[in-house]
Amino acid sequence: MSKSLTWLALSIALTLMIVLLIFNNVEQGRELPLLTTLFISEVGAFMSLFGLIKGLQETKANGPNPLLIAGMAACLLLAGRFFWNGYLYWPNI
Repeated sequence: MSKSLTWLALSIALTLMIVLLIFNNVEQGRELPLLTTLFISEVGAFMSLFGLIKGLQETKANGPNPLLIAGMAACLLLAGRFFWNGYLYWPNI
């Protein structure tokens, strides 16, 4: 069950990152409201960390799995990117 939660969290986080990349493009004149951008960044970061934690629990319970480790690495990278994105937008409030 935890493995499916890791992949579910990763897919939600990827969807939120795609929303930020597509709909928050200043060069093309599309920009989400600031609080919406911050909210998406926070939810994406927490979903990514949730996926990472569930993956660590699954690895601890059943041993390492290369596919699960790749999912955990993707969750870690997305969490870092979401936190960095939120940090960049925070002074604009």
